[in-house]
Amino acid sequence: MSNLVSLRINNNHLFNSIPSELGNMNNLQNLILNDNFLTGAVPNELNNLSNIRYLYIHNNAFTDLPDLSSLSPMCEIKVENNKFTFEDIEPNIFIEVDSFNCGTYDTVFTYAPQDSVLDAYDTIIDECDNISISALVGGANNVYQWYKNGSPVSGSVLNPYFTISSANISDEGIYTCAITNTLVTGLTLHRRPINLIVNPVGTNNREATKEIIIYPNPNNGTFYLTNIEINNKIEICTIQGCILYSKQIVQNSDKIIYFNGYLKGIYFIKISTNNFTNIEKIIVY
Repeated sequence: MSNLVSLRINNNHLFNSIPSELGNMNNLQNLILNDNFLTGAVPNELNNLSNIRYLYIHNNAFTDLPDLSSLSPMCEIKVENNKFTFEDIEPNIFIEVDSFNCGTYDTVFTYAPQDSVLDAYDTIIDECDNISISALVGGANNVYQWYKNGSPVSGSVLNPYFTISSANISDEGIYTCAITNTLVTGLTLHRRPINLIVNPVGTNNREATKEIIIYPNPNNGTFYLTNIEINNKIEICTIQGCILYSKQIVQNSDKIIYFNGYLKGIYFIKISTNNFTNIEKIIVY
């Protein structure tokens, strides 16, 4: 296969990672792997593809992207809709277009959007305690904006940590962070939510509120549910009542809902157990 010029295996339900042996295909010009379920690190051996012109790895679940700037100039490299952070994008931001072989492209390197970052969790502290929460991700030029219940909070934009000293009840809420980068423009990474609960002094520890939080909402079909329990049942239906999606929560990772591939619009999500049923509206854009 060393003489292969074009490898197109997009939309093939492929799993696992890219084999490093692909770097031995010296004549390869087109590597098209988008819209699969590929994971892990993109191998550094791709830097051996000196003739590569088109690299499409978007719409997968890759977590690490090497510095591919040695391949510059290229016609197009697409890496959006993976799990990359700014440390993956920064080394590649100046890849140039090969105008001689490819004509004129407005953008040779596309990287936005990417998946949300870090784990969502609930945490309970006592009143007057201190707590520090983190949105730290890789990148040398990151800017951090924290939010409480969707509203921005003050603090250093260079600090990935948000600290609350001597907490009180008013500090309770859902904390998230929008992370941007002064070099990698046009991409915002969203920290998954932290649900902070503060116990008043002199009371027993409280359980997390049963209010169901959907974040983000509106969303692109991927969102997170807080305050749902193992064995809860999730159903998503149209406004006419037609059920399009159903799943049982059997582990914490199931709280991330992937309602992708459906039309934009308004849907209802029903969360039910033996004891209660909660119905919320979601907007998919």
